[in-house]
This record gives sequence, structure tokens and C-alpha cells, in this order.
Amino acid sequence: MNKSLRLDIEQDERTRLKAEFDQLESIEQKYNFWAEKLERNYFLWAFYEQDNIKDFQIVPKNEFETEILNKLIYSDYSLVNSANKKLNARKKSFNEQIETCPDKETFIDYEIKNIEDLIFKRKQDSFPTDMNQYEKDNFFIRGYEDYLLKKKEIDWKERVYQAHLLQEKIQGIEWAKYREYVKTYLMPKKIQVDIQLNGEQKVLALHHLGLGIDIENATIRAKLYNSFIPELNQETIRGLFSRINDHYKKEQNKDKLLEFFRSIKLNSKARLLEDKIDKLK
Repeated sequence: MNKSLRLDIEQDERTRLKAEFDQLESIEQKYNFWAEKLERNYFLWAFYEQDNIKDFQIVPKNEFETEILNKLIYSDYSLVNSANKKLNARKKSFNEQIETCPDKETFIDYEIKNIEDLIFKRKQDSFPTDMNQYEKDNFFIRGYEDYLLKKKEIDWKERVYQAHLLQEKIQGIEWAKYREYVKTYLMPKKIQVDIQLNGEQKVLALHHLGLGIDIENATIRAKLYNSFIPELNQETIRGLFSRINDHYKKEQNKDKLLEFFRSIKLNSKARLLEDKIDKLK
């Protein structure tokens, strides 16, 4: 890398500023010192002649400070780099197009192919003719493969990164996440459900969803339900089935079940339940 940037400061002024810099304790204070007193962006530190900036170099003392410095560097650098905006625009375009696409599976395959072509091109470009680009491509590919194969996020504590390489590695990770998002777009989404059902309500929920509806033998059906609701024994479950409509009509069961189905976006099941209970009254 061509380190061509310099801090052109008169020696007396440099001595004064260094004394002030040395009094600072936190990473944030030292980082802000660059912007406020040196009128420079520290995220470009790697492009400076290192002997020229050694008096104001920010050297973390531990992993915690390393993480803080990396996040400050990334936060500022990402403001002047368009990579994040381009990927966000691509995600937005995908979401808009797939909503109206008649053949969503084919569209997903097409987008995954486009992503893989982009990654392949970055790999092909990773030859040491241009060392700066070679380094960037390697960090991008490393980030992409780390997340795709190991679900490994950026390690902010590993070392102080050069801003452009940190950006490339994070972009690689984000592209791997985008590929995963596209690939799993049509798969059922895992939804965090906070609504807690008691045993009786679980039986009603599974019954309303049609579990074992074609099983006439009550003992076999109770055994099936018991495998999903082990806190209730089979005898109790058979007893619930014998008066299933009465249990549906209980106000606390109705309210809890409706809340549950709506919380997991099964609004149609909630409407059917309301209709069913209204007819039982």
C-alpha cells in the first residue's frame, strides 16, 4: 500500500499536541482528538507514513479497546463508502420484485446464481497484480466463506483493522447473509412466541389445527397428542376429547388461543376458531 499521507505540523505545535494527546485516556477521546485537533479522519491511519503519525497513533491496551477502535473506524468509514447502500438497494429490489413475481422459485434461483457469479468474479480477481485490490478481494471472500460455512461474524477484538479491509470483510459477511436470506425466503419463518399455553390449551390448539383428526381410536389419538404434550397423561387427554366443545367455550381458553394464533400470524386459524366457538354457544 502506498502510504502517502502526512501530518504536516510544525515541530513546536506537534510537541504541544503530543503532550495533550498523551493525557487522554479513552479510545474515544483519542479518536475524537484526530478530528477536533488534527482535523483528520483516523480511519485513514493505514494510509499515513507511520513514522509521521507515531506520536498520535492509537494503540489499544486490550481486546475491549480494540473492539471500540474498530467500531469507530468502521462507523466513520461506512459513511463515505457506498458498499452498504448498494447491498441495501439490492435487498430492497429483491423484496419488491419477488412480491409480484409469478414464479418465485425460479426468481430465487436466478438471484442466487447472480450472487454466486459475483463471488466467483471476486475470487478470480484475487491475483496479486494489484496488491491493494488483491488484499481487498481476499478479505471479502474470507468474510463471505466464514459466514457461509461457519456462521462466523467479524471478530472486532482480533486486531486493529485497516478501514477498507474491515469494510470488505463485513461486506463479505453481509453478502453471505443476503444469500441465505434469498435461499430461505420461501421457507416457513421461525417466529418467537411469547404466549404460553397450558396443557388443556395445547390440546385445543393442536385439535384446531387438525392433528389426528382422521384417527377414530381415542387411545391412539391420545397417545399421539401425549407425544407433543408430555405434561398431560393419556387418560387426561382422552377426558379432554370427550368434552372438547365445552373446553373450547371456556372464555380463558378462547382468549388465549386467539392471542396465540394471532401472535404466530395464523390469523385465518384465529378467525375460524372464533366462528367455531360462536356456533357452539
